[in-house]
Amino acid sequence: GFVHKGLAERPTARTIHISTVHAHRAGAHAVTELGWAMASAVEVLRGLESQGLSLEQVASSFSFRFAIGRDVFTEIAKLRAARALWWRVLDAAGVAAPPPLFAVAETSRRTLSRRDPWVNALRVTTQVFAAMVGGAEIIEAASYDEALGARSPLGARLARNTRLILEEEAHLSAVHDPAGDSYYVETLTEGLAKAGWEELQR
Repeated sequence: GFVHKGLAERPTARTIHISTVHAHRAGAHAVTELGWAMASAVEVLRGLESQGLSLEQVASSFSFRFAIGRDVFTEIAKLRAARALWWRVLDAAGVAAPPPLFAVAETSRRTLSRRDPWVNALRVTTQVFAAMVGGAEIIEAASYDEALGARSPLGARLARNTRLILEEEAHLSAVHDPAGDSYYVETLTEGLAKAGWEELQR
């Protein structure tokens, strides 16, 4: 009853959150992250369907959180593959018009250095770049000094402005799917999606 009421009152809210950040921090590969994300989503879909909700009604309530690591092309492809897998899951479940995957990305905490914190500014920038090119709707950037403890005011400011600079000065948001039709990225995306689907089946 609680779920029914919540969806009725906020039909467009992202009330179901699937995250693979814990797996990423433990060292999981992109394929594992994709397979486990979709397996978790399938489990939730089955549970909601058993409560009497239609999958068309709940599909747009999902959001997915991924950590973005240091391999730029793999992370771009991971987000693109996640979209393809989510569409395939919903299509297999009989959803007539599957909504697009809503992706939340955070820069990887496992790549932050304590001994040379300034290099973290570069790592976070490439990770934010990958998240933007991969099509994440929300991006959370780590501070360069986060591994040393609490964020400094400068660290928080740089973390906030990284996306703004890439968006407003590099115009990354002006192009829809900037990695589209790149043979390398498309091939990598297809490979990750296929392996992710096999991991889901496993």
